[in-house]
Amino acid sequence: MIEDLDSLPFADHELYTKYNIFNHHNQAVFMTSRGCPYDCTFCFNKKYRELYEGKGKSYRKRSVSSIIKEIKEAIHNNNNNKINSLVFYDDTFTIGSRDWFKEFSERYKQEVNLPFSINARADTINDEKIKWLKEAGCNSIRVGLESANPYLRNVVLKKGLTNEQLINAIKLIKKYQIKFQIFNMLGVPGETLDTALETYELNYKYKPDHAWCSLLQPYPQTEIMEIAKKQKLIKGEYSFEDADNSVFDDLVLVIDNKNEIVNLQKLFQFGVTFRIPRRVMKWLIKFRHNRLFEFIFKVNYALGTKKLDNVSWFYLL
Repeated sequence: MIEDLDSLPFADHELYTKYNIFNHHNQAVFMTSRGCPYDCTFCFNKKYRELYEGKGKSYRKRSVSSIIKEIKEAIHNNNNNKINSLVFYDDTFTIGSRDWFKEFSERYKQEVNLPFSINARADTINDEKIKWLKEAGCNSIRVGLESANPYLRNVVLKKGLTNEQLINAIKLIKKYQIKFQIFNMLGVPGETLDTALETYELNYKYKPDHAWCSLLQPYPQTEIMEIAKKQKLIKGEYSFEDADNSVFDDLVLVIDNKNEIVNLQKLFQFGVTFRIPRRVMKWLIKFRHNRLFEFIFKVNYALGTKKLDNVSWFYLL
């Protein structure tokens, strides 16, 4: 757990840019921090902290000078020099001191001045922070809701967020006219058709630019996997390879109304975008799982990504 991240060399972006497909990508990826201090049961971070307990701080953040320097070098070294937007893939970009965000906002605008997107946690943002991010050039923010049902979100998934915090975060992001994506997750232990539709309804109400929705992947050794096993929601042996594609394809847990919940995931973004009310969606998802729903999901996933991060059509295809 190296605390001084500035002492490490920058990521080798040329590992990717030497390949033709990445050379046509107009976006560059960076991280300003390592680790996450939260205990979400579906995430590896809690186990990661246990593994490295006593070996240093789990959450560490780089200096503004370090990240600005890396960005400049990466853009300068890009073969085609077509980078016109950035993505910060920190688990939670919005953790940090007031001074760090103020300095970042001022220097990024002056020295880089490209639009960028971040991941944020609802209870780590405030009006001042969002204002600075907007001034720096932040054009989209991804916020994790997971489930609109407080019990599933905070007892089963241990997200530790209230509905009020989530709604206030959405209102702040909208106030500064920043595009936003909500991360949603269906099929968690205890999920019912009503709780799944409750999550859909919250997204329908607040109209995110991209209502991303996945199916739970209970990765081995995570707490959510142990919960699923205790409730006998997994049949037979289950490995990492089984989890690898379930976010797109199917729900691995044995739960009631599985067909409807999988269909809801496929039509989630489509329904939010085209304003399909809950009662109509409840009827649509009764159909058998089919290729049309799969196609709708993939098209809306692509269009949502394009809208949020402005990636090139070549790379998107």
